[in-house]
Amino acid sequence: MIETFTIIFGFVAFISTLKEIKNKHLIFWLFTLLLIFFDGLRWEMGVDWLTYHKIFMTADVYKFQGFEPGYLFYQSIIRKFTDNYSVFLLITTAFIYLTIYYTVFKITNYSFISLFYLTATIPWYSGSLRNMIAASFFTLAIKAIFDKKMLKFLFFIITGILFHTSLIAFLPIYWIYNFSLILYLLIFIVLSVGSIYSSYLIETLDQIVKFYGYNRSYSRYVGGNILHSNPLLGFTRKLITITGLLSFTFLATKFKNKEIVPWDKIKFIFFISSLSIIFYYIGTYQITNVSSRLDIYAGIIGTSILIGFIDKLYSRRNNKIFLFLFVTFLVCVFYYRLEHMSLFHPYSSIFYNFDYKRNLF
Repeated sequence: MIETFTIIFGFVAFISTLKEIKNKHLIFWLFTLLLIFFDGLRWEMGVDWLTYHKIFMTADVYKFQGFEPGYLFYQSIIRKFTDNYSVFLLITTAFIYLTIYYTVFKITNYSFISLFYLTATIPWYSGSLRNMIAASFFTLAIKAIFDKKMLKFLFFIITGILFHTSLIAFLPIYWIYNFSLILYLLIFIVLSVGSIYSSYLIETLDQIVKFYGYNRSYSRYVGGNILHSNPLLGFTRKLITITGLLSFTFLATKFKNKEIVPWDKIKFIFFISSLSIIFYYIGTYQITNVSSRLDIYAGIIGTSILIGFIDKLYSRRNNKIFLFLFVTFLVCVFYYRLEHMSLFHPYSSIFYNFDYKRNLF
């Protein structure tokens, strides 16, 4: 299912490199609503299916203490109206995709190439409901930064943290917007060095989440995921992504007036995207799951927006085609590194098939 939507939107993105597409909003809404319909009605799909399904179905008799209070409160509201898990998933999926897709589409001035990359990557994480809801609020927070609305930013970030604690890593980003390249580079170096000692932050994080009022310890995540990853391939992929987009960015500024997309936005979102390298190191060597959780914000949403910015800077058809080919390459590498594909193949949905049985993690 995900591959089918990726191919379809890849075709739309390619057409957008050849000519200006009319009725952009019509195409966007048809595609997005169809994606919501299929993914929102999934059944027994994804790594976290069993956990979320159990918590929802037993919410009236069992108070789960391991999830953030925002998610539990949201779930309790839905449960007041229905105990149908498919209805709950459909509502949640609609919020996630409508928020992320429309915000990215608007921020990038309606770039289909950015949505192509987004479609190829983010649906694979749809089972991580809390993380995905937090990613929705992160996307809104990015737009609030561009609009210079600090109160909106704080509202979206804090609300997102109440759904998934990982978003706390981006709490300070409002105040680094419009920094110079030198300052961004210095911050990146400091964070890179500090990441070596990131595991010591777990105790502080435990104290923060206790302050929120729910009982959960993150100490079991210390140690990284080195035994279940290939660091050489992982770092190579990150470096190719960042250096490739950096090259396209500087090339773009030579061909089209960068006032089309203000330079401060490009610098900022490039910095956010580059953080995926640091997150990958932390997740591999220091704290398990950091890469997979935080990369949704930086490596997927941030990179999607950056791709859209570069797309809008180009005016020549050849440059747009080269950008599309590079994004296609990134998509292929992403697919090559996916694991546990049996969780998604064959795709199961109550819309057309719910008989498939699989071993769920």
